[in-house]
Amino acid sequence: MYPYSYSHSMKTQPKPAQTFLTVLKTVTTCLMLVLTAFCAVYFLAMPVPVTSASMSPALSPGETVLSSSAMYSFAAPRRYDICAFRVNGRVYVKRIIGLPGETVRITDGHVYIDDVALMDDVTDQKAISPGLASDGVTLGDDEYFVLGDNRNNSEDSRSISIGTVKRSQILGRCWCRLTSLGPYRIP
Repeated sequence: MYPYSYSHSMKTQPKPAQTFLTVLKTVTTCLMLVLTAFCAVYFLAMPVPVTSASMSPALSPGETVLSSSAMYSFAAPRRYDICAFRVNGRVYVKRIIGLPGETVRITDGHVYIDDVALMDDVTDQKAISPGLASDGVTLGDDEYFVLGDNRNNSEDSRSISIGTVKRSQILGRCWCRLTSLGPYRIP
């Protein structure tokens, strides 16, 4: 045997600095995973339950939609977008009809934007009750007018309990519907 040989049975102990770095690396990795998951849910896929038939036939009660606040970080909400918004602590899912600066009026069941009939509306259903929009509602620089697709069974911007929706109240654009068959994109 050689005088400087090492035995195979001898184990080396890790240095305290190596142990600390390994623990630090593990903790940092876990924190990054949690932060990534939080951002993905909050910005890309916040689940919002549909609680009423106000958006039928597009959405049914009991369904869940995914709402993304990130979509409105790069572009303003557009007409016909389905959005989730919060008013008085309650979350609603409705379709954007009126945009900032426009005047929305409902006469004889038809929606008018700046005195021009909304020809490409998503529903043929006439609104029996014009509510606040009977004389016209002029939207401010950060206000939107929302309606449910089921116009005669919807609490929306025509109602005093909701009224116009401010940009700060909009949680995000609904982009995906979850069903028992799996997720699919909202047209």
